[in-house]
Amino acid sequence: MDSHEDTAVTDVLDALRASLAEASPAALATVVDVRGASPARTGFKLLVRGDGSCVGNVGGGALEQHVCEDAVAALADRQPRLAHYRLTEAGQDAVGMLCGGEVTVFIEPYLPKAVLLIVGGGHIGRPLV
Repeated sequence: MDSHEDTAVTDVLDALRASLAEASPAALATVVDVRGASPARTGFKLLVRGDGSCVGNVGGGALEQHVCEDAVAALADRQPRLAHYRLTEAGQDAVGMLCGGEVTVFIEPYLPKAVLLIVGGGHIGRPLV
């Protein structure tokens, strides 16, 4: 990676740390494999926050739009996923691009920990604690 890419990854990880500190949901998408012609490169990262805002880049355009949609789905169902995208106009996993390559992205949701507040110290509250 060049220094520009290092800075981009640092920005994404800083944004993830901030989301975790604020107990805000976010999903981290990391390009784990690239085959053929693609604007993406292995290691590119994109953070999708619960409010839909993003930090980073996984290749831009239609590819990035599909990654964002899958990241929002990962936040909704609270499940990580390995997503595969073909940078073609048609076919299985196609995203409507002409590059012709393939990109695999690991998407990991980071969700705030649940908090349970127990009020009272009676016969029900004590066993719950």
